Amino acid sequence: MDRIRVGGKRCAVLVLIVSVMLPGLAVGQIANGQGEVQATVMPDQLNVRERPGFDAPVLGGYARGDVLRITGWDGTVWVFALPLAGDLSGWVHWDYVDFPDGFDVGTLPIISATGTAGEAAASAAAPAAANASVSAPSSASPFGIVDASVIPVVGAQTRDIYLRGQELGNRPDVFVKIGDSMSEAPQFLTPIGLGVYDLGEYAALQPTIDHFSQTPVFTDNSFVSSSIAARGAWTSYTLIEPGLHLRSDVCNDDESALICEYRLARPAIALIMIGTNDVLAGLEASHFRHNIENIVQLSLYFGVIPVLSTIPDNLSGEVDNTRVYEFNNVIRDVAAVYGVPLWDYWRALQPLPNKGMAGDGIHPSYDTSDLYSTANFTGDHLYYGYNMRNLTALLTLEAVWRDAMY
Repeated sequence: MDRIRVGGKRCAVLVLIVSVMLPGLAVGQIANGQGEVQATVMPDQLNVRERPGFDAPVLGGYARGDVLRITGWDGTVWVFALPLAGDLSGWVHWDYVDFPDGFDVGTLPIISATGTAGEAAASAAAPAAANASVSAPSSASPFGIVDASVIPVVGAQTRDIYLRGQELGNRPDVFVKIGDSMSEAPQFLTPIGLGVYDLGEYAALQPTIDHFSQTPVFTDNSFVSSSIAARGAWTSYTLIEPGLHLRSDVCNDDESALICEYRLARPAIALIMIGTNDVLAGLEASHFRHNIENIVQLSLYFGVIPVLSTIPDNLSGEVDNTRVYEFNNVIRDVAAVYGVPLWDYWRALQPLPNKGMAGDGIHPSYDTSDLYSTANFTGDHLYYGYNMRNLTALLTLEAVWRDAMY
């Protein structure tokens, strides 16, 4: 497959990238934007980092409601902030600040992200050097466009996990689905495994479908197979607690649903999305992190590549949606710490109507008149949350397969 590299990510050539990296931008230069904007911190605690990236040192934090001057961005998903009250400046992820309605981040100056926060602050005050035209996610069309930051960057650690799994006898053309009702639902990937899909402009993903359709997990291929470790209302705790599985016919009494699925399926990859019910249950973020780290550690032990997905917004009104931001921050941070792939599904949903959520505000949307239309990646179908999930799942599988499983 022909491939292109954009912003440090290897992506299928047919994917249109929203984030545009500017050629010829020297270190310390700024691409001319429209100055700065004020934005408000949304989560209870927002880490301020020395440079872009969840692996960057934390300099301190802002609190919910703090008003920030956003003076530039790095051309991807990180913005440079200075508080109106206080002197702590640094990089923050743009998911966690509330910009004015209709504001296009692309109008901000692009600041070189190679230096420290202090150097970035100096760059933000420097004269503009060149004009640039870029699009921010707020103005992105879902038609055939996936933000580059949604799809994981696959590093050497992922390949190491894969090679360990091969030594343990894991199957290179098998993946499993781990999570709650959104991973158990037939809308998620099942139509692809049944051959009911329309790739549209994403025909380059056909080899990925072919590869992961070859070997039955139990009785069906990976796309169709019903996972022991994906059930409605499950939490991160349910996945890892021994004896809470619902398959006493095949699972041991002293093993968890996750371990049972890994033992029996012997997959190379696990697509993991969990946390929505943890939010609803009021679980503390620190406890959620402990559980997610356990899930990752168990995956590494079994030689399974854990692909961590962020969770969608909760628009039900039952909980404060900023808790979703907090939990997604945990997921992103754990992925960075362990060097495992991050699939940022939450970000893929942001341009969609109602953020890709159904009327209940908890589950992704889909065309209720046609259950199996969730694998149609053409036209208006990409306005549905499940369709976007299935498309980005395929793009994620493609990235991991091509970049780590060779």
